[in-house]
Amino acid sequence: METDFQTLVDVLNAKSSEESKKEQSVVPLSEFVQTVGGG
Repeated sequence: METDFQTLVDVLNAKSSEESKKEQSVVPLSEFVQTVGGG
């Protein structure tokens, strides 16, 4: 049970870090689009 819980935590942490990477790559892209559109 504890092992399964730890595995679940690891999976959730992995997904969270993946989402963070996506957000970090998407935000600069949207800023770039705003810069191009505004310029």
